[in-house]
Amino acid sequence: MISHSNVFGNKGVLERTFIGRGGLGAKSAVEILATVAFKSGFYIQAFPEYGAERTGAPVKSFVRISNREIRTHTSITNPDVVVVLDQTLTESINVTEGLSNEGIMILNAKDENFKEKIDNFKGRIFFVDASGIALKTIGRNIPNTPVLGAIARVFPIFKLDVIKDAMEEEFKMKLSKDLIEKNKEAVEIAYNETREVKN
Repeated sequence: MISHSNVFGNKGVLERTFIGRGGLGAKSAVEILATVAFKSGFYIQAFPEYGAERTGAPVKSFVRISNREIRTHTSITNPDVVVVLDQTLTESINVTEGLSNEGIMILNAKDENFKEKIDNFKGRIFFVDASGIALKTIGRNIPNTPVLGAIARVFPIFKLDVIKDAMEEEFKMKLSKDLIEKNKEAVEIAYNETREVKN
């Protein structure tokens, strides 16, 4: 996992790109992560990339997190972390675009069968069956909240309790209390089941 001292690197800011499909919750995941970072005492920016937002179309959302004021206001082209919410995207788009071999990828996948699709990337890769966890807990393939559990596992500066509180804040006007609790359960399961690909 990534120690607190190494999170922000030389740039002093952690830039993340979330890649998903319309309907998988990439935008909500970024908003929740931004809330978590803010509640944890960091500076944040979060914004989507607008385009074809129809259900199933590839979409991107971005977040910057720093321990000092963020003065950059451009789009993210060289992320430190890429979070992929749908494994099939590795077959149709370059999910590693702009990501250096010092970067990190977190992927929603059952196993390591995706490796040949991104064999050009030599950085650290973590995976979790976020879709399977979502189906088991909330009954729908919306992997955005389980992926937040994976992020907490990889980056311990983001605490599970803070993520759960931020989710409750985000969802309290949208979801039933029971469904919010199931999303919290999904986060915890994903935290425990996240694995790193061994080279």
